[in-house]
Amino acid sequence: MKKFLLLFAAFITILLCGMCASAESAPTFDDGSVIVTLDPSNRGAKIAAFGSDIPDFGNIGVTDVDVLMSPPAGRIALMSLNAKPKILKLTLSENGVDSVADAIEKLESMPEVKYAEPNYYLKLCETDDPYYTDGSQYALDKVSAPDLWDLDIDCSNTCVAMIDSGARVTHEDLADNIWTNPNEIPNNNFDDDGNGYIDDVHGWNCFSDNNDLSDNVGHGTHVAGIVSAATNNSKGVASVARNAKIAVIKAFNTSTTTVDMVIKAIDYANSMDFKIVNASFALNDPKFVNSMNSAIQACPDTLFICAAGNHGLNIDINPIYPASYDFPNVLAVANITESDALSASSNYGVKTVDIAAPGNNIMSTINDSDSAYGPLSGTSMASPLVASAAAVVLAVNPNLTPSEVVEILTKSADSSAPLEGKVKGAARLNAHKAALMSIESTKTPVPSESPKPSDAPIYSESPVPSGSIEPSPEPSESTEPSAAPTGSATPSQVPAEPPRPSTMPSQTPTVSARPSQTPAESPKPSAAPVKSPEPSEPTGSYAPSAAPSATAAPTAIPSSAPVPTQTPTAEPSNTPVSTQTPTAEPSSAPVPTQTPTAEPSSAPVPTQTPTAEPSSAPPVPTQTPTAAPTYTSAPSAEASAEPSNEPQNDPLTINGVTLSSNKVSVRITGSQTAESMIFAAAYDESGVLTDFAFDTLRQFENETIVDITLDHEKSSSISVFVWSNANEAKPLCEKYVLDL
Repeated sequence: MKKFLLLFAAFITILLCGMCASAESAPTFDDGSVIVTLDPSNRGAKIAAFGSDIPDFGNIGVTDVDVLMSPPAGRIALMSLNAKPKILKLTLSENGVDSVADAIEKLESMPEVKYAEPNYYLKLCETDDPYYTDGSQYALDKVSAPDLWDLDIDCSNTCVAMIDSGARVTHEDLADNIWTNPNEIPNNNFDDDGNGYIDDVHGWNCFSDNNDLSDNVGHGTHVAGIVSAATNNSKGVASVARNAKIAVIKAFNTSTTTVDMVIKAIDYANSMDFKIVNASFALNDPKFVNSMNSAIQACPDTLFICAAGNHGLNIDINPIYPASYDFPNVLAVANITESDALSASSNYGVKTVDIAAPGNNIMSTINDSDSAYGPLSGTSMASPLVASAAAVVLAVNPNLTPSEVVEILTKSADSSAPLEGKVKGAARLNAHKAALMSIESTKTPVPSESPKPSDAPIYSESPVPSGSIEPSPEPSESTEPSAAPTGSATPSQVPAEPPRPSTMPSQTPTVSARPSQTPAESPKPSAAPVKSPEPSEPTGSYAPSAAPSATAAPTAIPSSAPVPTQTPTAEPSNTPVSTQTPTAEPSSAPVPTQTPTAEPSSAPVPTQTPTAEPSSAPPVPTQTPTAAPTYTSAPSAEASAEPSNEPQNDPLTINGVTLSSNKVSVRITGSQTAESMIFAAAYDESGVLTDFAFDTLRQFENETIVDITLDHEKSSSISVFVWSNANEAKPLCEKYVLDL
């Protein structure tokens, strides 16, 4: 029955893929190997996954076992919900569809095996600065790259990992932007950084298990130029991210590869902690692949930007992977033409495809020589354009999660009528708006200097709501408040629990010269920006301005003074008691509240600093900024975070371990306010792991006892640890060893 189903699936796949030029009648999987994912819930598989053991496949006819992905040695990775699985490639002694079907049937009967499946083929998704100035790079204008360049965002600390056919790393428009492993010494034939890859200076070749990244297909070199060709260098082509780094991971030797190579590539990207992976490839077969699904699921902190594929199919109905994997860190990209129409070859799906980008006739670097350029088309070209924009978003705010980057890219996208019913939200990439939204996410309402009391009241801006994504209109000269109050003004003191930063920084770079021919070197903003002084629900302003906004106290107090956030000079009649202490507290005046509950009888509460003459006078700046900022990246979480109120775990002590039939009871003293994990491992007299188990250690004070089910009947020693749920490198207590 298994053989029949496998043959029938292959037949149906060929019929489906025959509708598009990219698949024709090519075989859908390698007939000499299978992919196996071990089941971590099975005792034998747990030991194999945790250690170096491989289950016995002797009765299946296996000539070689290749470990594609495995939990890191020496770490208790299985306690994490996103732990890396152990995935194997088994090379069969006999080739043929029947051999694959027989092997899968036998493997699925083994308790250690979670999934056994064919080693499916995947195919690259392509169909068949002077170039910017002559109009050859229409795609950059369509995604508003010139407006983005005006912001002068430095992406040099952001890296996009490219799983592809390699790249010509010596190309004149790529060499400066190829990622270099800072912890690896080139060509010394030694694994300097201890990551398991010798001399991985610029990336890794998953076929040859070496650092040869040469591109014998040409696809990867073209994709690399779209991701981050050097810009403003008077050569060749430009890119959205301009100077982001490209890590080259070679998983294709021809235009087709197998699942095992892609899993090895994903594992390398995960081991190097690359935050963005461009995947310009798709399965030939509209078939869910469990092993590749598990590999991506094990990388929740990495954003996978995937080509939707060139089958011309609705992948809501006929899923094509990896684009169709339903994870928050997978972004599927369709291909549009110069006229915004969906390309005839592009896959689509209003439920599955997240965004579209130009992918037709895209000019980029090619592999013919170090100075060669040419056009290619396909979702393979649309995907790296989105990856380049994602690099800019992360360069501005490296603390964003993959799902937050996806949200920024999709919510800032333009709505394009030809994409209605084809792509979620009819979304077409707008790199400029995405960058502005990322800038907005870095803003914090906490002032850089403590406010000083003054005779005149000082007002602070209300923070922009976190859901705000659209730019507000160009600000006008007037800051006249409306006749009705607009909510309470945020005090200028630091709030006890500041809202999560989700708004624009107080300064936004202004527009400077765009490249008229070859993009000019590092355009810099020419003046400081302003904030939009809308009294109702301010959203901040994306639009640069030539004049700075007034941020200081007014020179004269209006006759009907608004409610101050600093110490008032006179006692307001209706001011409620504050929950916050101001910097200067008079003896008679009440403490102002952070959010007043009573509105003044006549004067509105402005959300911006009022001018001396609210009826007509323009703002009076107290100083003129000497230069507009150049955005590099947001402060790290360590640098900007307020003291955490989250529960913490303190070091604990294991005071004893007692054994009963298939159970270990662990007595722990100390106290903890956050959950952690307790881990027990049994070893035989040779030191070989025979079983292990773990359980949740709940909150407790003084002492607790935890019972863990563990097969220790044939063991000579047991080791016990307590680890935090965050899988920190150091346990919360020292290892306890019980010799039996």
